[in-house]
Amino acid sequence: MVSTRRRRSDELRSAAAQSAKKKKGASKKFLDSSPKRTKAPSREGQLQVIEEPAAVTNGTDTKGKKRQEATAKKDKVLKASRGGSKNSPVAKSSKKKPKRQARGRKEATVPEFGGEEDDFGGMQPVHGNRSGFTREEDMASEEELDEQDSEDLFVSDEFDVEGKDEEDDELAGVDGGLGIDGEIASDDVEYDDDDDDDDDHDEEDDDQDGFERMERDSRKLEQQQKRMEKDAAQEYAEDLEREQGFTFPSEEELELEATQPLDPPAQKQRISELVRVLSNFKHLREPDKTRKDYIRLLSSDLQQYYGYNDFMIGMYLDMFTIQEAVELLEANETPRPVTLRVNTLKARRRELAQTLINRGVNLDPVGAWSKVGLVVYESQVPIGATPEYMAGHYMLQSACSFLPCMALAPKEGERVADLAAAPGGKTSYLAALMRNSGTLFANELKESRLKGLTANLQRMGVRNTIVCNYDGRKLPGVLGESAFDRVLLDAPCSGTGVVSKDASVKLTKGLKDIHGCAHLQKELLLAAIDMVDANSRTGGYIVYSTCSVTVEENENVANYALRKRDVRLVSCGLEFGRPGFTRFR
Repeated sequence: MVSTRRRRSDELRSAAAQSAKKKKGASKKFLDSSPKRTKAPSREGQLQVIEEPAAVTNGTDTKGKKRQEATAKKDKVLKASRGGSKNSPVAKSSKKKPKRQARGRKEATVPEFGGEEDDFGGMQPVHGNRSGFTREEDMASEEELDEQDSEDLFVSDEFDVEGKDEEDDELAGVDGGLGIDGEIASDDVEYDDDDDDDDDHDEEDDDQDGFERMERDSRKLEQQQKRMEKDAAQEYAEDLEREQGFTFPSEEELELEATQPLDPPAQKQRISELVRVLSNFKHLREPDKTRKDYIRLLSSDLQQYYGYNDFMIGMYLDMFTIQEAVELLEANETPRPVTLRVNTLKARRRELAQTLINRGVNLDPVGAWSKVGLVVYESQVPIGATPEYMAGHYMLQSACSFLPCMALAPKEGERVADLAAAPGGKTSYLAALMRNSGTLFANELKESRLKGLTANLQRMGVRNTIVCNYDGRKLPGVLGESAFDRVLLDAPCSGTGVVSKDASVKLTKGLKDIHGCAHLQKELLLAAIDMVDANSRTGGYIVYSTCSVTVEENENVANYALRKRDVRLVSCGLEFGRPGFTRFR
């Protein structure tokens, strides 16, 4: 490695001297702008591409003198070596390693070619890098350097020249020898490759870009955090202002509202404020106002805003917390989606859903808790008049009416009774669960509803059901006591739980209606208990259900049956819902 560098150093010095001689005799010449390329053989037999000097043309260019002067200045700093031979100019050496040039201002290595044979018997190229000259004369003039660069040609950084081995001995006599760019040639000299420099610069630039991106992202996050904090502070200030700003209306204002009610938005806002005060009554109340005053004002606003009578609002406020009561009233204003139950006696849910989708019905499964329910969002055809509906593949049925049948869970071959069967949705579901086996009695008190019940059972393909028309309270004497394994009693009720389905309940139901329904329900439940065989190997269950939310029609009726008959409550097996009241008032 050292001998090769030394040979290269001597070749460069020799070629530089020859080029200097040639330039002294030249005048008024300039280079062609399109140099030609040729290939020179290297020592290892590889081809190294170098640049030939372009053809020279005589002319009257006034810049020739400036080029000649720049060449003369450069020649003055050349010194002879090898015993004072003028044919071997050597650049003035410097022990300092040349600094790496800034990215984007990199200057190419400039070759110069001599015109005479050197000691090795051939024309030799040389690196004419400017770093070998003194700073004062190398930077004499910006224009002179640009003109000098125009006649210099690019050459590959690595090439080899054939020569004799005696050059090692000749270079050994020089003090350490001089390498490229005026550096001392020795074993410790390291040559940085330009490609490595470019790679280092690229990596540095990539790192810099990465840091800049991180800084930008960090600034964005900080700005976003500041905005969120600002919004939170503003919201807190608004909440605090509302808390401090609500004042209970005076008697004169309440009398004026009796004749001129508030507009709905203002009334809704006051309902929200009243709920907030009642939720933290100790700290937000006015000193001279009691809780009853706030409840009275809230009840009045709820009646006007949602359209309920005084009894219904009072019942909801007694049963639930203030927040729950308002949420229930709001939920009753939302229409329930259309749901249907797949008749497993004739169809499968996947196939039926695909058929309805092809007819333009947008639907989804009703939930993971049901394997037969579908909820319909919209339909381009009447969902109650499709060929599949006429064929009995599905039944239009609310999702909540699935639950009593799922809780009863009849088995195949059992004797089951439905004491209030019309219009037949639950009865047909029980028949499907029983797979048309066993015996199912469908009783309906009102004769006018028997026609619809019978039609639905026939359309759904039910074959194990007997339809009868009796008063449910007398069925134990007709069908026999302890004659059934399971009994379903979906009792007649006030309907306070399905206000969204029947809005007339808001104004038509009162305490008298609730007590009348509760009395009938207690009698029907005792009859259902008497019809069930307590010693049944597979059954012995009664399911009692209503469409009401009142305590009088649910917990009180069950509590009455527990006192009058030897029965006990068991879990219905459903994974959702809330337990009933065990203590009320």
